[in-house]
This record gives sequence, structure tokens and C-alpha cells, in this order.
Amino acid sequence: MQQLKDGIMDAIRGAALVQIWWALAHDFLKKRFRRSAIGLLWVPLSFALFITVKSIFFGSRPTGDLENFVAFIIVGYYCWTYISGMLLSATSAYVNSVHWIEGVQLPYSVYLYQTAVQEVIFFALSGIVVVAAFILLDVPINPLMWTIIPALGFYVLSGIWTTFLFSSIGLKYRDLTHGMQAFMRVMFFATPILWSPEQFNSEFVKTLCLINPFTHYLAIVREPIISGTIPVLSWQIVGGVTLVGCLLAVFSFSLSRKRLVYWI
Repeated sequence: MQQLKDGIMDAIRGAALVQIWWALAHDFLKKRFRRSAIGLLWVPLSFALFITVKSIFFGSRPTGDLENFVAFIIVGYYCWTYISGMLLSATSAYVNSVHWIEGVQLPYSVYLYQTAVQEVIFFALSGIVVVAAFILLDVPINPLMWTIIPALGFYVLSGIWTTFLFSSIGLKYRDLTHGMQAFMRVMFFATPILWSPEQFNSEFVKTLCLINPFTHYLAIVREPIISGTIPVLSWQIVGGVTLVGCLLAVFSFSLSRKRLVYWI
């Protein structure tokens, strides 16, 4: 019980140190793009190149609603980039901050908030490209688009709990990062990012989409934009996953805090 209390207090103290984890995130990004001529602009540029190539490819498809399908792909890949990046970063959050952990006495949660905010920055930069693409595609605005705001809030929250959940496991078991990379490569093709379930007349595909939580994370952002509807089931599943994930993250972080120094 005391471990749980200490873990919660660590998370609260770390959250209050906004300037520190923001500065650590800035330092990490600065080192990552060191000697790069355009720096962080590589993030939206690489995303823009991907969706441009995909748009050209699918532009040759005989479809009556090309703009809608291209927008479907753009939003799907945009959301997937964040989800995948967040999960991979979560497994190496402590590993990337070992020198800080050894040299500075700070709440351990500071390094987890740092990791989470780094991915949010990447997410925001790629979002600029999405907005520009929607303007070019003349995607219509509908009254339900406001639901994107709470959906993105759930994305940020999910990024935090996944970091708290997987960071300590990734520190103890370094193979987790490589395993997560392999898993996310498989899930990229098993998740409707570049394809729609309606394209397949298969119960297996429909069932796969239903039990795949990534499908529902994509749906709460994509469906209000593309079809102007609110995916109630997807919201329920995302809410349930978030609740369970937060509880697991609290226990994982609290129980592992005092062991982290031995795993480094």
C-alpha cells in the first residue's frame, strides 16, 4: 500500500515539474536532430512525402470517391504514427534517460512525462500537414468534428499511461523494444490504415477489426471527419482500455520504482 502511495505521489510531483520535463524533451529533440539542416521539420516533411506518394498511388484507382478515400488514409496513418511511436518510445523511456537518472535526483515520472511530450510534439507537427492536405482535398466540415478534441485528449492520456506501464518493463527486459517493433509492424497490416473493412467480404476481417483496439483508436478520430458519425462502440472500447491501462500503469510504476536503480 505504501508503494502505491509513493508511486502516486511521484507521478504528481513529476507532473508539477513542467519546466524540467519540457527542457529534457527539448534537449532530447535537439540531440536527435543535431547537425540537421532543417531539424524538426523532418517530421512533417517525411509524413508529407508518405501521404503524397500514397495519394498518387491511389489516384490511379477507379473509385468514385477518391478524395474521401485519400483523407481516410491520411487520418489513419497520422493516428497510427503517433500510436506506434508512443508505444515504441514507452519501452525505452528509462533507457534513453539513464545518464540523467544516475546523475540527477528527480521524480522518476519526470522522464516519463518527457517521453510523452516528445511524441505529442511530433504528433502536432504532422498535424499541420493533415490540415493542409484537408484544405487541398476540400474535406467538408461537419458538426461532429468537435469530437476530435476529446479523442485527441484520449490519445495524449493513452500516451502517458502506456509510458508509465511499459517503461519499467522495457528497462528490465531490453528485448521488449525489439519485440514491440516486430509487433507493431504486424499490427500495421492488421489494422485498417491503408484499407477499409468494407473492401473485404469476410467475417474474419470484420472480427479482426472488432477485437483490434487500434481500430477503435483510429475510428474515434477518423469517423467524425470522414463519415460525419460518432463511433459509439469504439468510444466505449477506448474508454475501457484507457481505464484498465491507467490502473495497470499505476501499479506497474509504483511496484517498480524502487527496483529501477538495480535494472539500470
